[in-house]
Amino acid sequence: MTTRHARSAPAAPLVPGTVLHTRDGRRIGNAVVLEVVPDEGHGPVYGLQTDFGNRLLMTGAEVRGAFRVGPAGSLDRRARDQADLLAGRRPEIVPDDHPPVARGDGR
Repeated sequence: MTTRHARSAPAAPLVPGTVLHTRDGRRIGNAVVLEVVPDEGHGPVYGLQTDFGNRLLMTGAEVRGAFRVGPAGSLDRRARDQADLLAGRRPEIVPDDHPPVARGDGR
């Protein structure tokens, strides 16, 4: 009897804004891709920022080994949400594709 293996889906592209869900929260937290840095020797290197605020560089293989790749989101929204949290405000809960909501706090 032979076993057939399902073809694996192509790897999701790692572009700025891609959400990365940790595989092991004891080692590293969730992160987002901030930038893609070309590197002739190793292929692209990815600049990441964790939810805790740490920044690091990883190769594609390292990223895929440490994280499950999620959808690409808005870096502008992520920055706004982090600023809200630091200022003690609760971030807006709206989908990324939702038009901006008028706020009463001047933003």
